[in-house]
Amino acid sequence: MSPTDKTCVACKAVEGRYKCPTCSQYTCSVPCNKAHREGHADDPQPQLIPSDTVPDEGGEVSDEDKWFHNNINKLFAKFPTLQYQLASIHEATEPPSADHSRPHGMNYSSKPNQKKQQPWTADIGLENGIKALRHARDSAEDDGLDEYCDLVKIHNTRKADAAERLRRKMGETDAEIIARLIREEEEHDQVRS
Repeated sequence: MSPTDKTCVACKAVEGRYKCPTCSQYTCSVPCNKAHREGHADDPQPQLIPSDTVPDEGGEVSDEDKWFHNNINKLFAKFPTLQYQLASIHEATEPPSADHSRPHGMNYSSKPNQKKQQPWTADIGLENGIKALRHARDSAEDDGLDEYCDLVKIHNTRKADAAERLRRKMGETDAEIIARLIREEEEHDQVRS
């Protein structure tokens, strides 16, 4: 197989859309990807995210982040191709490589007969990512991606709730400090009078 040949290495019938992260060969579908991955007997297990090594701004790992990473690891174990799908979606958001190809041989931003491609911007990357996410959802043979999206939504909601609780607590603390300062100022003024 030549480096530019994108024919599916499993079925050899159609052009592959999914690039193997181990050997960089292409497959056309999840079943072909599974068949191809079985040929990688020495592949390490998917890289799980260690929940105790993701510190927040203060250097501590929040309980929320531990919960999130533990649940992601469960999804990775339940859906072995999920990490690959997520990596493909992420790759679609990145600037094109020197050969200007997009992930899986897809160029999400190009239009038929387009002569000059626009320079890559973050907005184009976001647009490509949205298209890649939709494509992955449409072609998914399991619910792993949907479960991942649901988990991210729950995590974001829980983080926002925690941030709001922290803001309220800080506001209460600020109010207590200001009230104390006002009392001390009044006491100080009374002593002076």
